[in-house]
Amino acid sequence: FELVPSLAPVSLQFFPARKAVRLHLKLSQPIDAIALDIEGELGAAEMGEVGLGRRPIDSRQPSWLSASLINNDPRQIEITIGLQNFTDGVSLARLLVRPDVQSDERSAWRPLRNSRGDAFALSLQNTDAETPVSVEMLQRRFEILSRWLADCFAPECWPQIERELVARWRTVGRALSDLPDGRTSLMITAAVSPPEHTAASWIPIAHPIQLVPDLYGGAPETFAALAASSDPGVVEMSALFTLNTARLRDLSHLHPTVYLAFRNRQAAMSKGQPLEGFEPKTFFKNLLSKHVDRDPSAGWFWRGATLLGPDHWRAAYIRFIERLETAGLFTSDEADDGPNSRRQEGLQRLIHAAWTITPADLRPTVPLRSADADEPNPIDLWAASALSAYAKASRTGEMTGFISSLRRQLEWSEADVLTSLAFLLRLAPELFAYFLLIWQIAKDRP
Repeated sequence: FELVPSLAPVSLQFFPARKAVRLHLKLSQPIDAIALDIEGELGAAEMGEVGLGRRPIDSRQPSWLSASLINNDPRQIEITIGLQNFTDGVSLARLLVRPDVQSDERSAWRPLRNSRGDAFALSLQNTDAETPVSVEMLQRRFEILSRWLADCFAPECWPQIERELVARWRTVGRALSDLPDGRTSLMITAAVSPPEHTAASWIPIAHPIQLVPDLYGGAPETFAALAASSDPGVVEMSALFTLNTARLRDLSHLHPTVYLAFRNRQAAMSKGQPLEGFEPKTFFKNLLSKHVDRDPSAGWFWRGATLLGPDHWRAAYIRFIERLETAGLFTSDEADDGPNSRRQEGLQRLIHAAWTITPADLRPTVPLRSADADEPNPIDLWAASALSAYAKASRTGEMTGFISSLRRQLEWSEADVLTSLAFLLRLAPELFAYFLLIWQIAKDRP
């Protein structure tokens, strides 16, 4: 079917129904048909249509779907979806309508979205007929569930979707994490992008660390397959696997800055000793040196040739600032009343708490936002501390203590801590990957 510009409903209300989803839809213009574009957890697609006027629909109306005009008004529709056929997990149904036209010309289906681009959709699940999830299909299910959760749904729909879809995402994700390659699959899905129709300011709410807090604490081998990802932040993490595959000084993709942070670098160079005693605090300090960071514009031109140098550092930082600005976070008044307002407040408290509990000599520095700035932005410093601390906890097996420290500092639940950490990782995956590599070297070469 053909999709044309979307249509924003005036209102959508859910009503109680036994083994069904029942809702009333009010529109600003008359329609003569409604449709549900349905996708199952394994990707199977189905289109259910109901005609409401004189023009026919293209397919037979399914038995589980009914719709009728309220008070004979083509702007108000009651829809009922029977759940008896939805027995394999959760399905996502996106709402479409066909505007009524006075002539016999064919009008196209229009997806329902509000002015911000939020989608109107429904979660469909027959909980009475739930069957165990097969191990063979866990990865496929989780990929699709994660893709759905990367979308931004209209506030009218979200409570109904959240109740079933998020619970299913958690169940499948935790089962997947128990498989041999499960953590790798979770790390790959962490980079799922939102659909094109979502607002530029939208940051997906779900991240696998909410299921497995120490997701990035696995053996280096679990990172190897990340090299095939199309997401730069994920690909950079794959380099973690290479750090112990050869002599560190023989790894051509490491920037020379790394070697300056080893305590025995002189003996290693003159006597051929193995590099030992990597000091993250020295590494962070060296990034500020004019002998190391010679070109403030280098981050714009970094393409992954060498890792952990000042150009890599600046490039990761630039991507973080770009996402902050696009989302209207800490850079304007937009987040004060926009969709990210509550998330910004929680994020600010989290990163400041992480900065507070981090020893002063382990707080990473950050570039200045502009040539006119006299000192780094506090938000940037706090965020870098939080990302580095989480990376350190991941690679050194200190995750339980790290989460507990944040909980005490903030007086939050673990779920609240992980929700804001997930938001931070969505905003700065490249910067997190940078710190993850640093703390892996620190772990391997104490």
